[in-house]
Amino acid sequence: MNFLASNPSSYYSQISKPLLTRSLLCKVLRIIVTPNCNNKCFYCHNEGMTQETQSLLNLRDYHFLAHSLTGFFDGVAIAGGEPLLSNDLISVSKSFFDALGCKLYLTTNARLPLDIIVRNAELFQRVHITLNSVYASTYSLITGKCLKDQIFTNVDILVRSAIPCMVNTVLINGINTTENEIKAMMDFSKRTKVPLEFLHLQQCESLKGI
Repeated sequence: MNFLASNPSSYYSQISKPLLTRSLLCKVLRIIVTPNCNNKCFYCHNEGMTQETQSLLNLRDYHFLAHSLTGFFDGVAIAGGEPLLSNDLISVSKSFFDALGCKLYLTTNARLPLDIIVRNAELFQRVHITLNSVYASTYSLITGKCLKDQIFTNVDILVRSAIPCMVNTVLINGINTTENEIKAMMDFSKRTKVPLEFLHLQQCESLKGI
């Protein structure tokens, strides 16, 4: 569930109706802390945007949601956009950690330093790093950005920290689905000892022949 809503109290009144029981809700609450992103992935469904936008929720709204939804969910996933672009990331995470009593999952492209995450390790159950290729040319084709050493530095930092992490790779037909691409990702996972998950295959009609 995405909570980019202008009236969270109204939303809560709806999900609190007797006909909607806890069993009908997903068990993991997905919170968008910012729609802004520092990548330009062509397959993105426009939750990530490069232009600056004003968040529809403030800290008071997130605090309200966290305490109102206690008992409905077993976990919280923090996402974006790119969550590390949000100045409120840690404050929002603490609100849900305190209210729901569970650690959080964070999804990031890891292009920015993760020091703030490591300093608040007690809040996070696991960090998911989206990395669709370890080859610079393929990475650039998918994300519209260069492959930064910071990404690999962040993986090393997380491995040495107390926060479990894993790499998520979105498979895009004909782009990062070759034998070399798949093997390179698996070798990276083996070398770093970080679990690797291949996500659903994306068809790419517009880039046929690339």
